[in-house]
Amino acid sequence: SINALRFYEAKGLLKPAYTDPESGYRYYSRENLHRLRTMLGLKKAGLSLLEIKAHLDGNMDIETKIGVLEERRDLLNRIIEDLRIRRTPPGDLTVHEIALPERLCLCRTIEARDGEHALEAIGEFYDELIR
Repeated sequence: SINALRFYEAKGLLKPAYTDPESGYRYYSRENLHRLRTMLGLKKAGLSLLEIKAHLDGNMDIETKIGVLEERRDLLNRIIEDLRIRRTPPGDLTVHEIALPERLCLCRTIEARDGEHALEAIGEFYDELIR
């Protein structure tokens, strides 16, 4: 849409090949269309606009690009597996019991006004444990 193209232009993701100074009409080249298709594919794969920009502008080396895409793939695979489990009728599920090694569990009750104080208390508890 026109709004999407202008949004991508404002974010520095897609610059028209030519903008008519009188009418303000934007014209796009084949390279622009290729870039747009790539952007939409990466967006569909779950990359953020910042990640897409870094990918397209060459600010990521190949290994980083592969790592980012593999993380997205793994996330999508987990979501797909979760959806497959949810569509399984309850009677079709199988329960497997497995034996886990014995573990020592240390617990402490923490009272906190909010999440920030709770995290602080948890951090202090963790520090005590590793001393």
